[in-house]
Amino acid sequence: MAALPDGRAPGVAGQVPRRRGAETVAEGKPADALLKAASDARLLVVGHRIPGRPSLPRTGPVTHAMIQQARCPLVVVPHR
Repeated sequence: MAALPDGRAPGVAGQVPRRRGAETVAEGKPADALLKAASDARLLVVGHRIPGRPSLPRTGPVTHAMIQQARCPLVVVPHR
C-alpha cells in the first residue's frame, strides 16, 4: 500500500478524513484475510505490480481478488 506522509492515499487525500490504518497479522490466504479484515471498511487501498513487465498481469492475485470481491470502495495505487 502507498500513502501520503499523513497516512492518506494520493488522489483521495482531500476526500477522506485523516485516519491511521491498523496493523494486523492474519493467517491463511492473503486475499481471504484482507477481505475479512476489510469487511466493515469504508475504503480499501491496495497496490499493484510494478509496470514495465508487459508479459505479466498488471495486478497480482490479491489486488485482483480485491477488485472482484471487495464490498467497499477500492483504490489501487501503483508501486513506485
